[in-house]
Amino acid sequence: QRSNPVLSRESWSDVITSWLLPGQFQFFHIVWSKVLLDPLFLRWFLRFSRASLLPDIELETRQREQFRFTLFALERMHELLVALKLEEEVGLNSQGAIRVLSEGAPPSAGKLSSEPVQRLTKSQCVKVEPHLATWPEHWAAGDWETESFAGNSEKFTAALARECRALGVELCTNTRVVALEEEQGRVAKIITEKEVLDLGAGVEVVVAAGAWTPLLLATMGYFCPVYPMKGYSVAMDLPAKEAASTKLPGRM
Repeated sequence: QRSNPVLSRESWSDVITSWLLPGQFQFFHIVWSKVLLDPLFLRWFLRFSRASLLPDIELETRQREQFRFTLFALERMHELLVALKLEEEVGLNSQGAIRVLSEGAPPSAGKLSSEPVQRLTKSQCVKVEPHLATWPEHWAAGDWETESFAGNSEKFTAALARECRALGVELCTNTRVVALEEEQGRVAKIITEKEVLDLGAGVEVVVAAGAWTPLLLATMGYFCPVYPMKGYSVAMDLPAKEAASTKLPGRM
C-alpha cells in the first residue's frame, strides 16, 4: 500500500482507545504491570505523545521523506519481482485491498496516501471479493484501494534468500545477535552467540530486528523509538493429515 502511518492527535487517540477498548482486537492483551515498569515503553510513549500532540515542522518533514522512501521501496520491490520472474512464486496479487466498514463510516484513506480509493456498497464488495459473503452481517460498505498489491512475505523472503546466495551472499541463519560494538560512531563488531564479526571501515550495517532493534542499539548507547504494537503476522504448517484432507495449502 502506498500510504504511510501519520502521527497526529487522531492517531494518538486511536492508539489509546485500542488499549482501553480493544474492540475487534480482543486477542491483543497488554500486561500493564510489566509495561508500566518498562523504561523502553515509557520513553517511547513520551516521544510518541509529544510528537503526536505537539507536532513541529521537523516532524512533518520527516514524515514526508519517509513517505517518499515508502514509494521508492515499493516500486523497487515490484521491479525486482518482475526482473527475477518471481510474481507467481510469491503469490503477487494486484486486485487491490478492501477495508470493510460500518454504515456511514468516513473514507479510510490516510493523510499521507496516494492509493486510489473507491467506496463500494456491500454487494459491490462481495462481487470484488466473493469470500466476503461468508462474513458476519455487521458491516455495510467497504473502501477499495484499487491499486494495492499483496503477496506471501514468507515465500518472498525465501526466494530473495535463494537469489542472494546465487550471487555469493553469505546468510547466517539461526544465529542470535547479542550486541553491537561501536567505534568512532559506527558499528565495528557484530557479536553473536557463535562468533564475533569484525567489520571493515567501509562496511555499513542495517539493523532490522523489529521489536528487538532498540535492545541491540542500546548496547551501543543509542535509543531507537520502536516498540512492539499490533500488525504482526504468523505463518505455520498445518498438520499433514489436515493438509491432505482439505483444499487448504500446507502452510498458512
